[in-house]
Amino acid sequence: MTNNISTEKLNDLIAKNFGRQPKDLLLVGRGEISTTYSFGVGSKKYIIRLAGKDTGFKNDRFIAKFSSDKLYIPATLYMGRIEDNFYSITQKCPGHLIDDFDYNNRVNLLSDFIKVTHHFHSLSINSTSGFGPLDDNGNGVFNSWLDFLSNLSQGSSSFWPRDYFFRQNQKIIISLKFIPSIRQLVHGDYGFNNVFASHGSISGIIDWSDAKYGDFVYDIAYLSFWSKSIDYSKVFFNFYRSQDQLDLSNFFHRFYCYTIHAALSLLNYYSVTKQLVSFDFIKGKLDDFIEQYSI
Repeated sequence: MTNNISTEKLNDLIAKNFGRQPKDLLLVGRGEISTTYSFGVGSKKYIIRLAGKDTGFKNDRFIAKFSSDKLYIPATLYMGRIEDNFYSITQKCPGHLIDDFDYNNRVNLLSDFIKVTHHFHSLSINSTSGFGPLDDNGNGVFNSWLDFLSNLSQGSSSFWPRDYFFRQNQKIIISLKFIPSIRQLVHGDYGFNNVFASHGSISGIIDWSDAKYGDFVYDIAYLSFWSKSIDYSKVFFNFYRSQDQLDLSNFFHRFYCYTIHAALSLLNYYSVTKQLVSFDFIKGKLDDFIEQYSI
C-alpha cells in the first residue's frame, strides 16, 4: 500500500509537470496496489496514481500505443517518484466505470463491450515477442504460453489447506494438452472495474498492469470468474464463433484451465500479502467453479 502524501505535495508535483496549478484534486480510490486521484488542468481532466512499484505503470505506458478510435487507452504523460512512491499521470477516460452501472445498463452495453474486447484480442502484436507478462521493453518474459501456465508455484503462508495448491494445479497440468500456442494481447485483469462507458458505448479500458501475450480465452475466464449474473464463456464463445476469426478449438478446456490458473494466482497474492478473508473468498469461488465445471 502506498504511503499517505499530502494534497499540497501532490499539487506541487502536478504543477511541476504541467507548468501550472491543478484544480479539483480528488481522491478517487485506494486499492490494494495503488491510490488514485483525479484533477483538472485547464479544461482537461487527468488521473494521478501512486504505487509502491512502477511495473504496472510501465505496462500502461507501453500498451497505450495500441490506442485508436476503436479502443481508447489513456496515454501516460508523466512518470516518476515522490517520496517512497512511484507515480503515473495519465489522461482520464470519459464517462464512468461499468462497475458503477446497474444491471440493465450493463446488459445494454454488452454488445459494444464484446466488440471492443474482440478488437484488442485481434490486434497485431508482431512488433513484440515472447509470452506471458511483459518486461520493461513490452516483450513477454516466457518463451511459450505453456511455459507461463506451467510456472505457477504455491505462495508461502499457512492459509493453504494441505495439498490444495498441488491438487488444483494438477488440473492445469492435465489440461495443457488442450492449450494451443496462441499469441494475442491479453488484459489479464479484465472486468467492469477497468472498463469505462459513456453515452451508451465503451469509452476506454484502463489498468493494463497484468497485461500478457497469450490466449485471449484467459480474459474471458477471468471475467467470468467474477460475474454473478452472466455466463461470459457462452456469450463470448457464440460471438467468436459467428466471427470465425479466432481459434476456438477446445475452447471450454482452455476456459477451465485458465480459470483455475487465474484463481490460484489470486490465492498466491492473498497468501503472500496475508489477507485471509480475501483468500477464503477466492478459494470458495474456485471450489464452486470446480464443482460446477469439472470436465
